[in-house]
Amino acid sequence: MANEKDSKKNEAWLKKRQAARVVAAIIVVLVIFGALVASCYGLKQFLLNKNPHFICRTLDYQPTANFPAKRVQTVLEEMGEAKGCILGHSNLLQLDIRAIRDKLLTYPTVRSVKVRRILPGTLKLELTERIPFAILSSGKTMDALIDADGYVFQPSGNAGINGILPVITNVKAVRKIPLGEQCNEPAIKAALAFLEQTASNMQIKGAEFTTVAIVLNYDLERLEAHITGVPGNRIFAKDTVVCTPFDAEAMEGIMKNFYGIIARKIKDGETLSFADMTVGKNIPTLK
Repeated sequence: MANEKDSKKNEAWLKKRQAARVVAAIIVVLVIFGALVASCYGLKQFLLNKNPHFICRTLDYQPTANFPAKRVQTVLEEMGEAKGCILGHSNLLQLDIRAIRDKLLTYPTVRSVKVRRILPGTLKLELTERIPFAILSSGKTMDALIDADGYVFQPSGNAGINGILPVITNVKAVRKIPLGEQCNEPAIKAALAFLEQTASNMQIKGAEFTTVAIVLNYDLERLEAHITGVPGNRIFAKDTVVCTPFDAEAMEGIMKNFYGIIARKIKDGETLSFADMTVGKNIPTLK
């Protein structure tokens, strides 16, 4: 019986010793891991994040019409050191590249932004602005600009565009269209499609024209494009009106038919002053 008790005691003591060794091993591993983490953090702080060699000292940027270098630098500084970039102070490796990109994309005139680091101390920015494609107007003033993709923005910094860009006028609630967002109103989409077709498709030689204005006629559900021939062109009247339905998807076919009308006018030696391309929709023509 005594030997059996001693054997049980020894067995219990061995189990406790093994458990103690396991605990001690775990503690050693944790200590070593903690030391490694602390060392890595310290090295990162010393060699990278706190290293003056990686201070951002240069902004590599090509200015655009609405975003000169000074304005971009001000935007970065106003974001603060944690999110933005303060030249001569912020660490290049700690910059929040995504936050900088997202901030610049909040401006309605900005189409795309690329941001990257160039070691040891240069932040490179590539900013592309939206190109005005037409002017949006309620009828009296230039209320907004719109690009070929339908994104609306304010005309700040675009002096001199009146008389150069076509005007889409009689737009309903033009000032309520959200800036920086894509406009999906059928009438405006149809007007953009008309302008795109006339800009991208090769016009008939000797009958080239430009679009001066597009009036949106919501009562008849059609757009009325006022076009004029280029200097020396005798095919078009001084103010030729072309009517098409509010149908952007059908605009390619509509314009092909219109160019067919122009070809016949040239062949017959006639002048074109009005073309109603909405007959298929049973929409009355202008008198």
